[in-house]
Amino acid sequence: MPAVVVDSSALITLAAGEQFHLLREFYSTIHIPPEVWKETTTTTKPFGVREAQQAKADGWLIVQAPQDLAKVSGLPFNLQPGEAEALALALELPGSLLLVYDAQGRKAAAKLGIAYTGTLGVLLRGKAEGKIAALKPVLGLLANRTTFWLSPAVEAAALKQAGEN
Repeated sequence: MPAVVVDSSALITLAAGEQFHLLREFYSTIHIPPEVWKETTTTTKPFGVREAQQAKADGWLIVQAPQDLAKVSGLPFNLQPGEAEALALALELPGSLLLVYDAQGRKAAAKLGIAYTGTLGVLLRGKAEGKIAALKPVLGLLANRTTFWLSPAVEAAALKQAGEN
């Protein structure tokens, strides 16, 4: 299985939606750079800290520093420090999958040829594999607990794909 690199937004939103367990179920091991660890565990938000610390203690979340940020530092995107490190780490782990939410991070991943998905992709897979009973309540939790946002058209399409139209 290829390496999976996760940005802080995916960790926090999956925890807020009470679906953090999907990361372990789908990927068995995830890699995060130090800046993502910092962003996730030093936040004042009540989601993601405990889950990330437990995953690290259990050995399936690995904090790994990228060796070279040069390939991402010159990109014409407005990247947060954690996103930049996550992109660099994904480049260093051949064939890896990047879990990223922010549009700038997704555009950068596409430019660099990194396969990516986001929180919604993980949730749709969870629904398709029967690990989530219903997608709509999870999206409601995310809307109430985080800044996670979907346009009405994207939300409708996701609910239709999940068989909840």
